[in-house]
Amino acid sequence: MKLLLVDGNSFIYKAFYAIRGLSNRAGLPTNAIYGFRNILEKCHNAIEPDGIVVVFDAPGPTFRHESYPQYKAQRQKAPEDLISQIPWIHRLVEAQGLKRLCIEGFEADDVIGTITCQAQDAGYREVYIATSDKDLGQLLTKPGVFLYDTSKERILDAAAFHDKMGVTPAQVIDYLALVGDASDNIPGVKGIGPKSAQKLLEQYGTLDNIYAHVDEISGAVGKRLQEFRDDAFLSRRLLELHTSVPLDDSDFRPGVPNVPELYEIYSELGFQGLRDKLNYQVDAPPAAAVATDIDVRIADTAEAFAELLHEAATAAVIAIDTETTSEHAVEADLVGISIAIGEQAWYVPIDHAHTDTHRNMPTADVQKLITALDRSDLLLVGQNIKYDLIVLQRHDMALPQPRLFDTMIASYLLDANRRSHGLDQLAVEFLSHEMIAFKDVVPKGSTFRDVDIPTAARYAGEDAAITLALYNLFAPRIEQEYHELFHAIEMPLVRVLCHMEMLGIAVDREMLGNLHESFTRRLHELEEKIYELAGEAFNINSPKQLATLLFEKMGIPPVKKTKTGYSTDVSVLEALAPQYEIANVLTQYRMVSKLLSTYVNALSELINPWTGRIHTSFNQTVANTGRLSSSDPNLQNIPIRTEEGREVRKAFVPAPGFCFVAADYSQIELRIAAHLSGDESMLKSFAEEKDIHAQTADAIFGSSEPNYRRMAKAVNFGILYGISAFKLSRDLGMTPKEGQALIDSYFLRYPGVKAYIDHQIAFAREHGYAQTLYGRRRYLPDINSRNRNIREAAERNAVNMPIQGTSADIIKIAMNRIHQQLAPYQARMLLQIHDELLFEVPFEQAEPFSAFLQEQMESAAQLKVRLTVTVSSGNNWNDVH
Repeated sequence: MKLLLVDGNSFIYKAFYAIRGLSNRAGLPTNAIYGFRNILEKCHNAIEPDGIVVVFDAPGPTFRHESYPQYKAQRQKAPEDLISQIPWIHRLVEAQGLKRLCIEGFEADDVIGTITCQAQDAGYREVYIATSDKDLGQLLTKPGVFLYDTSKERILDAAAFHDKMGVTPAQVIDYLALVGDASDNIPGVKGIGPKSAQKLLEQYGTLDNIYAHVDEISGAVGKRLQEFRDDAFLSRRLLELHTSVPLDDSDFRPGVPNVPELYEIYSELGFQGLRDKLNYQVDAPPAAAVATDIDVRIADTAEAFAELLHEAATAAVIAIDTETTSEHAVEADLVGISIAIGEQAWYVPIDHAHTDTHRNMPTADVQKLITALDRSDLLLVGQNIKYDLIVLQRHDMALPQPRLFDTMIASYLLDANRRSHGLDQLAVEFLSHEMIAFKDVVPKGSTFRDVDIPTAARYAGEDAAITLALYNLFAPRIEQEYHELFHAIEMPLVRVLCHMEMLGIAVDREMLGNLHESFTRRLHELEEKIYELAGEAFNINSPKQLATLLFEKMGIPPVKKTKTGYSTDVSVLEALAPQYEIANVLTQYRMVSKLLSTYVNALSELINPWTGRIHTSFNQTVANTGRLSSSDPNLQNIPIRTEEGREVRKAFVPAPGFCFVAADYSQIELRIAAHLSGDESMLKSFAEEKDIHAQTADAIFGSSEPNYRRMAKAVNFGILYGISAFKLSRDLGMTPKEGQALIDSYFLRYPGVKAYIDHQIAFAREHGYAQTLYGRRRYLPDINSRNRNIREAAERNAVNMPIQGTSADIIKIAMNRIHQQLAPYQARMLLQIHDELLFEVPFEQAEPFSAFLQEQMESAAQLKVRLTVTVSSGNNWNDVH
């Protein structure tokens, strides 16, 4: 995890003097506020921290003033135009959900130093300090600590700091003790300048050692050192950080932004663009939309339950939430159901352990409620409603008829970039409502069954009520902007995924056991080989030890450097593998190790004891492009190109009497690119069913022999992902100049693709988003960033998202169509792996189902080129490939 520590005062002064003449209609200066906010955002985007603290100096004297009354005495009072803005800056930081620290008696530097020293114990492996103060360089002596230079937008490690300052981080206090610091009225040694100080420290190392040899230092320098000895050591005492500042806690994770508060701040300050952007992104009202005191009735008496049944049978829109014993729907026992209708929330207790003052409702009564809800004229609202549908169906309470509205998916469609689509965050962000925390209701080691019914009712009823309130906010925008995408693609897919998750997929336990033995043995062999090639034993799983071995002891030229040193990631090892055997063996070692831990060992533990199968979860709200993801376990990420990966896939088997049938879209992203770009050469190649990679190879290399075809394939797909000449040249083993020549040749062959890329970037710059053929949007707030790297990343997304997102939409359409027609074939949809679908089909139905499957998938979308699908069958997952 990464922690960002911001020197707030440094930011304030930098912003105040960088921007002048900015004020709101009332005449309040706003230049420092505006600049501070922009610097903070830029810094946050560059670091992408898990935790962030903004630290300010407290007013009044500190312990340094007690030992040296002249400390900072020469400083003039801050301009009034600046002072008036500081409370606004503090308010802005807190409204953004960030931790603000200002501790009386201590300076910001001391607080930053204290947090830095405690960061590792709090779980942070990297600490980034954003400041312009040189004396904070002393913290670079600690592992995993970096400075962030906001002026040049670069990260400084110990080596970079030495290059900049001419002294090491360990020497910076001694250096400043010699030269002094006029801004803080630190005297130093009068007459000793930077070059003299650097030379002295280079020769003697420390201030103490300089004075231990001061008699050897001749001339004016030696004389001044002796004359101002006391000033030197006083200066060092003033510069040393106090790293034991009392802190309340070490939870520095960002909280939820207070959108109404931010809206008000931006409005009052006249930051119209920021306000409109905020309002546009979240569509949040400037005030709370629901009362914090939610009325929840417990339906455990005949009278109350009868009233609930009547309302449930007649309402047009109802929000539902289930309370259970597990976060995994296929394992969860149903404890209670909460319902929200209009302004009233209800709770139906079903299986609570404690019934002192209330009772659990009989199954027959609960079934009556389900019957009242199971009607086609009802819109059933839920937050992650797939979970509730699975739980209810497992308890013989299926709800196949209502139309669905999932507020989590609605939030995702409205802004896929949102930090979280969870109910707690959405409640604060849109409704200014703080939800009851689950941990405050269910003690550690307990389940919801152990919660008393009145407490459960308050918690569960709130979930349903807030979900309904979010529906009331989201529905108008969904209907206006995403009606077809939401109701025709995403909501039907919820029911498809319910069936897939409940069904699961079988694995061969015995085969997993055999794989464990063979992979463990293989891992040991690779480990011994690595030690032999290295000439010593070391911790192979330590990036630091590995980097030291490869790039220092073995003298292998490093490929790339990160903030923490030389990289040893998989791309580096793969780049080195053709020349260095140890890199090749390390690549194999990592791959086998990951397969062993992530799949072979884990899969056995994930087999459901009741079904004997593995039940992954499919997520509709994770990938920004609209693609489905898989988790617990992730079955979309098992490698197919390696022998070991194929061995893992062999362990996935169909039920007795069934075989697997897999269908895979062929080059769907290139076909979508041809459709979107309208490039005549691409369209012609696909229309004539030519090999697009061979065609490209002929065009840019003059040959389509296998090696050139392989490189052309990398170019074809790389262009769609916005690949740079440098990256392409590295992938293909050529110079950047040759890589650029390939890209230029490609665009000569496919000018329509170049026009498409230019158009997509221009569209995103104008509108702020990219979108698919079906209207799915991805907002790109960085498309006009002044930071080149950030802007170019947004440009790549502008080009690729419409292609990858359209591909995701098409396979979802296919899944919805196929699911409705599975029954005649007795087929079961098991997995979706990006462009591939996997089914379990009776042997006798494999052939007719394969023909049906190919027709359905190929006709899922009508493009300028024909979609093609490859269908195959087999007795395990690997065989279908």
